[in-house]
Amino acid sequence: MKTLKTIIAALLITATSIGFASAENSPSSKTRLNYAVSNLSSAFSHGKISNITSILDPSAKYTICSTAGLKVLSKSQLIEHLNVFKDIKQNCEMSSQIIDAGSNQAVVKLDMKYSDFTKSNLITLNLTGQGWKITNISTSFN
Repeated sequence: MKTLKTIIAALLITATSIGFASAENSPSSKTRLNYAVSNLSSAFSHGKISNITSILDPSAKYTICSTAGLKVLSKSQLIEHLNVFKDIKQNCEMSSQIIDAGSNQAVVKLDMKYSDFTKSNLITLNLTGQGWKITNISTSFN
């Protein structure tokens, strides 16, 4: 019986140590996929752009497909574009859906439903050395 108690105690100590080690090695919230998606959603819907540069990869591009044609913006141009809407709350309903998520790449659909149209954003994210970064945003209007 004493041996059984000793074994159980050793197992509990080992399990606790493993739990703490994995918590220390887990990525910070800023490197997680949800962090990038929620910050982009907040930038688009509420004009909250304070974290936008940290979630965009340096090579990020923003493609807008509308009746006026195709427009492609670089990361710096996207940030300038979002600054126009800084702290402006959009009158729309937001919804997001993970289309595909692998170990190092994900595609997320972020819809902004207004009263008479929907703005759909397909977001490509890649896991980089600095965590999940947005590399491409493709927008269309329905």
